Amino acid sequence: MPITDLDEITICPNSGGCAIKSGKHLVVFFPEFLLGKHGANAQRAGSRFHKISTVTKLTYFIHILIKICKLRGDRVELKEVQIPSEIGIAENGVIKLNEDTKLMVTKKKIGDNQVNVLVIPESEIPPTKKVNMVLVKYNPQFGNDIHAEFQKITGVSFEKFDKVYAILTIYPGNHAPPFDDHHFWNNHALLEPLQ
Repeated sequence: MPITDLDEITICPNSGGCAIKSGKHLVVFFPEFLLGKHGANAQRAGSRFHKISTVTKLTYFIHILIKICKLRGDRVELKEVQIPSEIGIAENGVIKLNEDTKLMVTKKKIGDNQVNVLVIPESEIPPTKKVNMVLVKYNPQFGNDIHAEFQKITGVSFEKFDKVYAILTIYPGNHAPPFDDHHFWNNHALLEPLQ
């Protein structure tokens, strides 16, 4: 189902962002950032969406997820929601370590954290039909001036919405906490396909 209600979606090319209206709320996101982390062509360890490789496909997928989201509070988390069939299957890029796999992991610096990574043949990375998404209260400090561009395009300021959210992350597979949760990440690893 293509997005036909252009009133709901605003593309902000100068900031590189998109905005989707949901009732009295607005959700902003930066597709290139999200695709770089978990899109079909992402070049890093972790979960990957097989069929999401373009801004259009990602925007369509996020549009679907926002419709099932309950936007309340300053942080909203969708955890392990079923991926719509038109999106297809994705890769679950996180596993719990056992005694054998603990011996095979390497450490990789991701952001400010050293994370366990297990390199395996791509055919062994388990498929998933689950997705996770985290939205937080929009902070203009990290918004690349999307608020000003949105107002210029639509004539509406962010202040007219009850709440404006930014998508912090969206990824397929099992829910996983941020990398600074050392208790979790000491016992889990990101999967990376063998090159």
